[in-house]
Amino acid sequence: TITTGTATRKGFTSNSSAVTRVNPSTLQAIVLDNTNKGYQMSFTAQIEKSFSNGFTASLAYNYANAADVTANPGSQAASVWVNNPTSNTLNDFEMAPSSFAIPHRIVGFVSYRKEYLKHLATTVSLFYDGRSVGRTSYIYNGDVNRDGTESGSDVCSPRCPQCF
Repeated sequence: TITTGTATRKGFTSNSSAVTRVNPSTLQAIVLDNTNKGYQMSFTAQIEKSFSNGFTASLAYNYANAADVTANPGSQAASVWVNNPTSNTLNDFEMAPSSFAIPHRIVGFVSYRKEYLKHLATTVSLFYDGRSVGRTSYIYNGDVNRDGTESGSDVCSPRCPQCF
């Protein structure tokens, strides 16, 4: 285990690359597997009204929540392996809030349509899209999980609740 302040988590026993390998004679073996961990949910409510004087208005609210074990599916096994943040070992990813979920979003518009010369019309619209900020990650210098590599996996943030 690794203890930093009051945080305790799993880690490798040594910075020696020979010790961190399951089979010391195998240098570049990466095994990826699917998981059933993760979820996504979304809720949207909207109101819209057209008025007889040419005005139309709409307002919508969306709430989303999602969790996953990786925000980086990668194009190669090596990029998936080395760049996924974890406070544990790279063999033990923890589920955490997704980096891609926008928790709160409000979308609205007001438009005015004016018809003239029997077959022509002009519409002027004002549109608003407001959203809450996504998740934040904090990358630390050094080999946080002691896997022998300083990489994108050495991160604290929603994926590392023990870091704080």
